[in-house]
This record gives sequence, C-alpha cells and structure tokens, in this order.
Amino acid sequence: MILKDAIATGIDFNDFVLALEKLNEKGTVFAISYDGKLGDKAFGQILPRCLNLERIEIEVGRSSQSTLLGKEETTIESLYLSPSLSRSLTTTQISNFTCIDIDKKPKQLTLWEKHGEFAAVTR
Repeated sequence: MILKDAIATGIDFNDFVLALEKLNEKGTVFAISYDGKLGDKAFGQILPRCLNLERIEIEVGRSSQSTLLGKEETTIESLYLSPSLSRSLTTTQISNFTCIDIDKKPKQLTLWEKHGEFAAVTR
C-alpha cells in the first residue's frame, strides 16, 4: 500500500496517525511520502515516533518552481517505511546496488544536449 501526499488531500493529521497505528497493528506493509522541505521551509508535520516508522530524507533535486522564479532551492522529501516493510528490507539481499556520493551535487541536464552514447537528440 502506498499513500502519497495525504496532507494535500485535506486528511486530518490525528485521524491519519490513528489509521497508520491500525495498519501497524495488522502488520501491513506500506510506504508514505508525507512531509518535506523546500530550501529553509518545512512542509507537513513530522509523523510521531510512536508509530515506529523508519524515516528517510531523500534529496529529490532542484525545485522546478523555484528555478522558474530564479531561486536555487533543493527539495527534500521524507519517506516513511512501516515496521513490516523495514523488517522485510533488512532480510532481503540486494544485489547490483550502486552507491551515489551524496556530497556531489546532481547535474541538471539541458534540453537538446546530447547525454550518453545512446541519446537520440542532436543539435
């Protein structure tokens, strides 16, 4: 089960937390993208620790809207994993995993630029 952006749909936070508690009681496997940051601004409420969710902050890149406004802001989203999902991932062997150096800033690609040997678009 994947729930995305519950805050945008107008769901009451307390009701949402209660629903997550019930899912945990049932051992349901789920992942939720709920809160995040854009530059210095935080959006959404961090989910309570009592839910025992694993919280992973993911840098998803430059904000398109901020770029259009002439700003350089990075978007960070929180991904929450249910205890059941987190447990199943720790017992699953992952092969061919590529580690990315998070200290390097991602390069934003330019439209019409040739990227890689198989790129179809040329100038």
